[in-house]
Amino acid sequence: MASDGKALTGLWFDGQKYFADSLAAVHERKTMPVFEQAARWLDFYFSGRAPCFTPPIRMRTTAFRKAVWQILLTIPFGQTMTYGEIAEKIAKQKEIGRMSAQAVGSAVAHNAISLIIPCHRVIGSDGKLTGYAGGLEKKEWLLAMEKEAGEKAGEHEKRMRGQRKMIRLAEKKDADRLNELLFQVQQIHAKGRPDIFKIGARKYTREELDGILADDNRPIFVYEEGGTVKGYVFCIFQETRETNQLHPRKTLYIDDLCVDQAERGKQIGRELYQYACSVAAENDCDSITLNVWELNGSARAFYEKMGLEPLKTTMEKRLNQP
Repeated sequence: MASDGKALTGLWFDGQKYFADSLAAVHERKTMPVFEQAARWLDFYFSGRAPCFTPPIRMRTTAFRKAVWQILLTIPFGQTMTYGEIAEKIAKQKEIGRMSAQAVGSAVAHNAISLIIPCHRVIGSDGKLTGYAGGLEKKEWLLAMEKEAGEKAGEHEKRMRGQRKMIRLAEKKDADRLNELLFQVQQIHAKGRPDIFKIGARKYTREELDGILADDNRPIFVYEEGGTVKGYVFCIFQETRETNQLHPRKTLYIDDLCVDQAERGKQIGRELYQYACSVAAENDCDSITLNVWELNGSARAFYEKMGLEPLKTTMEKRLNQP
């Protein structure tokens, strides 16, 4: 695996063709949160399930290859697309009459993020398996595994229909449920610092929450399972302008992250945080920041486990205490 510090930039089979060709000549070996996310994605995938999340990725390549790789990302788990079909899509994007399938084949072969960008799902126009940088045996096995997993999923489709999980952008219809979860956080804070937080209070009025839901600069993402919202992450894009003292920076600030107290311990918070990381990477943010109240030790431990480190510390001396 390789990363630029924010997103995954490389994922290869050991010894495959073009192995690590996008890796910088000077690099260091270290663990990173994005590698943990990628490893979790691989665990999902090799257990025969289509992962419900994608670690943040960055395509460090030419514009043409990037266009091809983005099409590869649209090929669903268990399905395939031909080189010719991809060439037609590229030709349509470029508004030209024809695109070479061979050029597409070269772009597919140089895919630097194997499996997550599923180049193994590309086949010849006659349905035959053609070249694969990881080896044809691996390609055959991967497609067979996905097909078998898809067939099993189809058998249980009706039974599992009501149990689907997803992370999506919050909508106005979610406002009441968001307020319920926000109230859980408010109660934790009020119990820890009743001198600051009001017991039984709401963080936002309905009008204020509707305003946030309509603000593209303050996206809210919710984790939904079986039609029920079980967690959320409130985000804010923040930009610092260049000054005599500071460099310009773009940050994704996590204003609030909560999982329903009845659903904790199911990795929902981790998936919401990882999704926020993906959003930050897609929007070219330099970092993710957030604040944690000292009264909430479990939240601090969670974020430290996610790889966050202290940036600055707000200190307090209480006055006029009995």
